[in-house]
Amino acid sequence: MVCAACKTYEQLCVVRFFQGFFESSLYSGTIYILGSWYKPLEIAKRTAIFTAIGQIGSMFAGVMMTAMNEGLNGQTTLTGWQWVFIISGFKYVRYFHNN
Repeated sequence: MVCAACKTYEQLCVVRFFQGFFESSLYSGTIYILGSWYKPLEIAKRTAIFTAIGQIGSMFAGVMMTAMNEGLNGQTTLTGWQWVFIISGFKYVRYFHNN
């Protein structure tokens, strides 16, 4: 949601850099946790499921974000790309608030 507050391309680059920096250990950390929870015979299946779900999510996220960008662009003072970041951020805040 911080990305939506950016007004220039340079500000967006800085925010995305720090977001990537802090998220860089997510995949390897998740694989490490999976490896410590499951038996050696189960790790391949669990890792494949985790990776496949991530790829499928990325595939549909692009289509969804394109539709949000085109549908909400010019509706208010915010541009379409700002709405994409607001809606995406709201989904995660709501998810973590409910858990």
